[in-house]
Amino acid sequence: VISPLICNYLKQIINKMKYLSQEDRNKYAISEEINLSRHVIICGFGRIGKQIVKKLNISHIPCVVIDDNKHEIDLLKASGLSVVYGDATEIELLKYANCSKAKLIVITLPDRQSQEIIISHAKRLNNNIIIFSRVHQQSDKIALYAAGANYVLFPEYEGSILLSNKIIQFF
Repeated sequence: VISPLICNYLKQIINKMKYLSQEDRNKYAISEEINLSRHVIICGFGRIGKQIVKKLNISHIPCVVIDDNKHEIDLLKASGLSVVYGDATEIELLKYANCSKAKLIVITLPDRQSQEIIISHAKRLNNNIIIFSRVHQQSDKIALYAAGANYVLFPEYEGSILLSNKIIQFF
């Protein structure tokens, strides 16, 4: 009989192992090999992540995208971008994205807990990495700065300031 504690531990080991095999690299749309340095890692390829990647590509700044949307990852891989499919909170995926040699990491995931985990892993792998984080609530800013983020952005607040300034120009 296997205890639930051992089952959970085995499940974690199996999940980490699947990202390391060559067969699963293809299965999970992971780029063949990521030998970048001084690059940007983008965790999350939603509305914000897409715009950041677009701007980085225009500026010829190398980047790696980590996302759990297989369809998006397949499209990015087909376009020649370096990609990793999966949960960005997994330290093995950050290692595969060459976090130890990255200059910057941008975390656009919506929940603070995932962001705190990624910040912790990124700092463990590369103490000099610059961390940008996006929050959905103003109250999360303090926690993410405390976790080690260098820049924390709250787009809704910053957008409202920009919009307010534009409105005031009409008066």
